[in-house]
Formats: sequence, C-alpha cells, structure tokens
Amino acid sequence: MKKYRITQIDGKYPNCALMKISAYLKMEGHQVFFERSITKKLFEPEYDGVFGSAIFTTSIDKVEIFFSNFPNAVIGGSVWDTVEQDLKQRIKAKELREKYGDQCLRLTTTIEKYLGVDAFEFYDYSIYPIIDYSLGFSASIFSFSSFSSASVLTFAESYFTIIGDFPLVKIGDVSVMIFGFCFEEFTP
Repeated sequence: MKKYRITQIDGKYPNCALMKISAYLKMEGHQVFFERSITKKLFEPEYDGVFGSAIFTTSIDKVEIFFSNFPNAVIGGSVWDTVEQDLKQRIKAKELREKYGDQCLRLTTTIEKYLGVDAFEFYDYSIYPIIDYSLGFSASIFSFSSFSSASVLTFAESYFTIIGDFPLVKIGDVSVMIFGFCFEEFTP
C-alpha cells in the first residue's frame, strides 16, 4: 500500500479535483492523507506521491513554499493559467513551470488525463467531513465559460424556478445553489 498526500493549497470550499484524486487512489488500495498545510510537519511520513491544488493567483508564493517542502509534488489548478496575475506573479508562475515542468498541471490537463483513465466521476467526501451535501456540475448541460453570472441566472430562469432572492434553482425535489460557474447540489 502506497502513501499519498493531497493538499488544498488555497480556497475554503471543497476541491472537486482533490476529491477525485483521493477517490481514485483509495479505490486503487492506497492510503491518502489530506492536508491544508503547505509545509511538511515534523513527524509526517514519507510519501510515494504528493498532489496539490491552487486556484488563486495570489497563491503563487504558497505554491513555491509547497514545492520547496515537497519537490516531487504535482500541483494543478488555475494558479498556472489565470490571466489576472500581476507581472510579478506571472513571472514567478513561469519560473516555477520551467523548473518543475510536467509537475505543474495546467487547466488543459484534466484529472482523468493525468490518471490515464477515460472517465472517472467518483469523489471522496471523507476528506471534507463537515460536508453533508454533494458537489458537482454537469458540463454536458451547463457550459458557462463565456457567460456572466447574470447570463447563468437568465438561462436558469428560463428552464427552472428561481427560489426567492437567492441564486437557487429547484429541479424536482433537489435544490441547486448557483455558485459562480459551478452548481453545488444540496438537499434542504
């Protein structure tokens, strides 16, 4: 049994990519350790692999610290591709991509592509024990990369019933909360 560390470098909401990696590794019979710390703890075990996810442009310094603690880590997320980075962040991201190469997974690399599987839609909710709802979104129905939140709500209003003043949509007996460009499903 191999040991893997998965790390949420930034963000306070559950990270679907890390949940997928964790589920895949556990299904393969490996032990997975979930951490939010970007530094290695004193008695932390040696790992067969380390994964991290960073989504905010301001986290590039955290990514650098994470790599210094785990030089063989693989880090994915929008931190590598976000155009809103200021010049200093962009230069640092480029330097890290040049230094670590394929360990920096850009947005064009899906979890499935990295794992070498055609499709994988399993999520490990145990790494977020306080989550009592399911997460996910359907790319086949909702593809909002070029739409504003207002467009999303306009689209949703034309197909579903908006509940109150909140960006909630009622589909049958399930309520769906619109959060940016992602739909988070929960049952009230």
